[in-house]
Amino acid sequence: GLSVPVSNLTIYDPTPQASPMTCVATDEAGNQASVNVLVAVYDETPPVFTQTAPNTTVNAGDQTGTAQVTLESGFAAEDALGVDPNPVISCETTTGLDSNDQLPAGINTVECVATDASGKSSLPASYLIEVLDVTPPIVLLNGPSVQLIEAGDPYFELTAEATDNVALEGAVIVDASAVNVNVPGDYVVTYTARDTAGNETTVPRTVRVVDTTPPQFDEFPVDIVLEAQADGTVMVTFEATASDSSGATPVINCSPPSGTSVALGDRIVTCTATDASDSEVSGSFTVTVEDSTAPVVTVPSSPVFETIQGPAGSIVNFDSLVSVSDLVDSAPTLTCVPASGSMFAPGETTVTCTGRDASGNTASADFVVAVGYIGDGIY
Repeated sequence: GLSVPVSNLTIYDPTPQASPMTCVATDEAGNQASVNVLVAVYDETPPVFTQTAPNTTVNAGDQTGTAQVTLESGFAAEDALGVDPNPVISCETTTGLDSNDQLPAGINTVECVATDASGKSSLPASYLIEVLDVTPPIVLLNGPSVQLIEAGDPYFELTAEATDNVALEGAVIVDASAVNVNVPGDYVVTYTARDTAGNETTVPRTVRVVDTTPPQFDEFPVDIVLEAQADGTVMVTFEATASDSSGATPVINCSPPSGTSVALGDRIVTCTATDASDSEVSGSFTVTVEDSTAPVVTVPSSPVFETIQGPAGSIVNFDSLVSVSDLVDSAPTLTCVPASGSMFAPGETTVTCTGRDASGNTASADFVVAVGYIGDGIY
């Protein structure tokens, strides 16, 4: 038989390079022949994965909306022949991103292969990485967080702006349905932004409806002049109405109030209208109570006879026959000319009596005093 001893044989050479080998043939007679050859051993068997990564989810970064992931994590491979103990595992997404790149939000398909030192690559293994956007949008109010509106003025929207680390679903949703500009108070307006991942942010703004505008009088009394009654007073009645920009009816208080009895002279009446926000307006008018009624003078309706006492005539007293009264003044004055107790000459004399009250009103009445002898032919 023929035996071929082999020496200097390299079983694995990752280059690969040829290794020298001598082949010797020996026959039965012991004759030998040899030949030198070069032998190169090639590794044609690719490595295989012994462990692959499962589908996984990661959270996106707050600012970028992306995530950096070591794509090869969770994989292990070996060389089928055990020649290369550490095959190289490399992964990238179907969009060409590797572990040095940021994965966008959403589902990313990753494909991995293992390559041995001979350059043989395994069949690809794939898995899914879902990058979740868990960061809500940011909503920034335009204008102040407390918006002041005068009661009765129209509501005007200050709006808000929104940003997101990935993408917004749409415009900012504004809800101002609670605002009532006619009633002072605080109301809440909300601004809501949603992103495409369903994250939501709502920011409130306070709308403060204030009533700094005072009410106004719609009807207000002008100065009033009244005639005094028997007790020197008179009841004054009046009406004042007011309205407010809020639409609510103000409360009106007057001092003195309508229905008050007012004495002679001038009295200032002040009315104040106050709204629900304690804004107020005031006005005044004058009530004048005057006495323009003249006194009533009572004198005899027929001549007063007096018997002559001498050539000069007679002294005549008629105090008990005349009087004066007044509606307001309880003690009006009465002056008669000639006065009672004067010397009246013979014949007829006209006496004029004048009454005057405290307000200066006057009234006069006349009567006749006759002085003579009864039956002497004069009377």
